Amino acid sequence: MKFGNENIRDHFTEEELNAIIRDMIVAGSETTSNTLLWCFVLLMHHPEHKKTIVKEIDEAMGADGIPSSKLREKMPFTCAFIQESVRYFTVVPMGSQHYCQENIKIHGYTIPKGTTILSNLWGVHNDPVTWPNPSQFDPHRHIDDQGKYRNSRNVIPFSIGPRSCLGEALARQEMFIFLIAILQKYEINPVPGEPLPSLVGINSLTYTPANFKLILTER
Repeated sequence: MKFGNENIRDHFTEEELNAIIRDMIVAGSETTSNTLLWCFVLLMHHPEHKKTIVKEIDEAMGADGIPSSKLREKMPFTCAFIQESVRYFTVVPMGSQHYCQENIKIHGYTIPKGTTILSNLWGVHNDPVTWPNPSQFDPHRHIDDQGKYRNSRNVIPFSIGPRSCLGEALARQEMFIFLIAILQKYEINPVPGEPLPSLVGINSLTYTPANFKLILTER
């Protein structure tokens, strides 16, 4: 902006700067933090899953190991838990908006140029044909007969295709590393005498859990 020429299209404007910062916050931070919050909610609702994840953490890196994405192969249930979490709670239910740049026909339907396109990611994650009883939270959907993690092409929180989220690889690493780093050092429990956090979220720019309390106890 300081050195650009305002008469040339490549000039970087304040409007573009604001758009990039907004994208970084909404797409780059809020989605990952909300996914982790949903993971905490689910851990309190399913202490049996928390026990399994902690067991994998202790066996894979112990109390003093350094959390790393390289540990994924040693922690199949943890990976399955995260994948089922993003399926069960679709943080961006309708994906991001896209713009149709030309008239196009798909399966006999005409989509005119200039149409805003939204993808129903929630529908994909709750398709009963792909996911029997989709309203049930079950990480074992993503574990094969040999006990290994099975990455599913039908779990698409970052959308698909050439316009999918550019930060997918980083976000997947962040979710895994942050979750195991926290559970390596802390025990997560609900507040005694209070109801468990709600499984019904709040629809905004992202699908966010309602405010809740938890207790972190150093392990």
